[in-house]
Amino acid sequence: MFIVTNFLTTIFLIWTCAKIWQSSALLAVVSFFFFPAALIPLVQNWGDEENDIRLPFFLTLATACYSVYSIMSYVGHDEQDTLLQVLQSVA
Repeated sequence: MFIVTNFLTTIFLIWTCAKIWQSSALLAVVSFFFFPAALIPLVQNWGDEENDIRLPFFLTLATACYSVYSIMSYVGHDEQDTLLQVLQSVA
């Protein structure tokens, strides 16, 4: 399931960045590599029919959260602590 959710997250992220690209190419590139930057166009374009990114943004967020949940439920309790330490050292 982890592979499927990662694939969907990538597709939804590309969709989000494509929608952002219509208003700002630079912000779309930044949002692709640093997803929290997509909060700026989310707030700026809220309700604008042409540039609204609510649906792809929240789909990306939901599938990313489910990916983290699925990988954390896959590993055991001892491995979760190790995985969290590795993720913290990478971040």
